[in-house]
Amino acid sequence: MYVPLRALAEHADDVTVDFVSALAGDYVTSDPLLERPEQADGYDIYAAQRVNHFGGLGVWRRMMSHVRRTVYENDDDVWHIDRSNPAYEHYAEGSDIREAVQRYCDTANLITVTTPYLAELHREMSPGVPVTILPNYIPEWALDLNHDDRQGHPRIGWAGGASHKKDLKVVGNSVSRFLKRFPDWHMYVNGVDYRKEVGAPLDRSSHIPWLPVCRDPKLYYRSIDFDIGLCPLLDTAFSRSKSPIKALEYMARGIVPVASDVEPYRRFIRHGENGFLVKREHEWLYYMSELASDSELRATMREAALESARENVIERHWREWEDAYRALFPVNWRFQDDVSSKCA
Repeated sequence: MYVPLRALAEHADDVTVDFVSALAGDYVTSDPLLERPEQADGYDIYAAQRVNHFGGLGVWRRMMSHVRRTVYENDDDVWHIDRSNPAYEHYAEGSDIREAVQRYCDTANLITVTTPYLAELHREMSPGVPVTILPNYIPEWALDLNHDDRQGHPRIGWAGGASHKKDLKVVGNSVSRFLKRFPDWHMYVNGVDYRKEVGAPLDRSSHIPWLPVCRDPKLYYRSIDFDIGLCPLLDTAFSRSKSPIKALEYMARGIVPVASDVEPYRRFIRHGENGFLVKREHEWLYYMSELASDSELRATMREAALESARENVIERHWREWEDAYRALFPVNWRFQDDVSSKCA
């Protein structure tokens, strides 16, 4: 939400954007804005990213009026979360949180999602609410960070959260064999420390704790600092809703991705050009080895990856948000202050 809305505020002539509580809340607490509805006064649009607490539903409904529109933004399939995911207990069938998400969606003026898969799901779950796809993009400055400052051993790496434990086990055997085959290479793990799951010995690996991208974006991108990036993803209903953001972030840092040949990456990675798509388990080791043993191949694919990232910077796509939000109002609509539109 930060990346597109900041770009919207910067580039649109008559739009003001404020972030009231973008970093607040978790699985079991409501968004503070919904507890303090007066903070929404004066805004034409209130866009909420996956709020999920019954306590705010009354306020959410009251926000909808002839002068205000509500947008529910979602980037995950909360109806098909795997049992291995730490969020499962909160979103299990029959849970209050899952029910609340459905109520928010059913009563929104617009639902925005990051992928076509999620769009189809929401159109089925909330047939009376329009759905718009607003993909994940990245800030252009992320590509301008130094790509040539990596010191020491070449690195293979992965970055991600706690929901990917099963995904990492897919590449565990291949990573272990890769490190034996290439003794100069090290393994880097960002986020949750899953070095054990990938069989990376402590003396050949490093762990960087989770860095929330919203709190320090440049530090977050700099922490993604390796030469080959792994994107394992099991082909489940939950994973099909994902966007290729992990591969995109790798590419922005000049990292060649090796990814599972599944819905999110299949639409984004051009096999053999800007990354590799893995169809069978033994191919993880094969493609990692190809890249590690051929520096010219790695350099060529790195340039292609950077170009793909450049095509997906928010500076080229911010108007998608402007168009989606303006479509909520009639052509002859006069905003509340008769001067500009405001979005919280």
